[in-house]
Amino acid sequence: MLALALVGFGAFGCYESPQQSVELALELAGTPASDAPLSDEGTARLSRAELAFGPFWLCPGAQAGELCDTARLEWLDAARVDVLSSSAQSVGELRGVTGEVQSYMYDLGISSLLGEPGSSFVAPVVDELGGSVWLEGTASVRGVDVPFGVRLTIATVEKSEQGVPVVRKSTSEAFSHRVSEADEALRVEFDPNAWLGSLRASDLLVDAPCAEGVELGCREGLELRCEAGVEVGTRSCAALDQACRAGEGCVEQLGWSEDEPAYRALVQAVTAGVRPRFEFR
Repeated sequence: MLALALVGFGAFGCYESPQQSVELALELAGTPASDAPLSDEGTARLSRAELAFGPFWLCPGAQAGELCDTARLEWLDAARVDVLSSSAQSVGELRGVTGEVQSYMYDLGISSLLGEPGSSFVAPVVDELGGSVWLEGTASVRGVDVPFGVRLTIATVEKSEQGVPVVRKSTSEAFSHRVSEADEALRVEFDPNAWLGSLRASDLLVDAPCAEGVELGCREGLELRCEAGVEVGTRSCAALDQACRAGEGCVEQLGWSEDEPAYRALVQAVTAGVRPRFEFR
């Protein structure tokens, strides 16, 4: 009888109070621009960095994704955020229940979790931005200033990954908070400057010498005019505050298409590089 009484007392002592419904203001912020080192040499500085953020989930389990069967908190919208501004932008309410959260996951305006089977939900902000991320800035490499600009479309593309957000807490990342009725807001803060570390000098100062069939080449910020594979003249793109692109010569900004290494490196940096900072208040 004593043993049963002690078991009963222990069970009562470990009883967890029922979950309570909560709403937390979701605030998004960024980090002011700074000179960011490239992966090999030179620096780059952003003049524009906008992000399509959302939808967003907080999960009770240690690993989000397929293991987040039931989110503890969720925000099923998407917002356009200036991630070069440290001023918090309130975008809506995180709704859910009290309890432990140990992981997070989110999409960047395009969500296969919210779409019909085999398709994805695309938020209006993606159309406004022309993608999930819009970056513009200037790199300084070997004394040459190179303006660049790119819009990244980031979404789940593999059929095997359908229904899984594009960004999830990594297994080595520390993240834990017990959501209570005292929580009023969650601030999510991004640092887009860190994404620039994925770029290389060769992505910006293009080396495209004259060759047979080439009319316009590039060398160290110079536009090369070619005839029959021979260099016949040059023009400084940097003097025009422009960049040089192979086959096009001087252009307003250097950009990259989806099949170029620089584009893929930036996507990887946004989805798997330096993670946002989370602050409950």
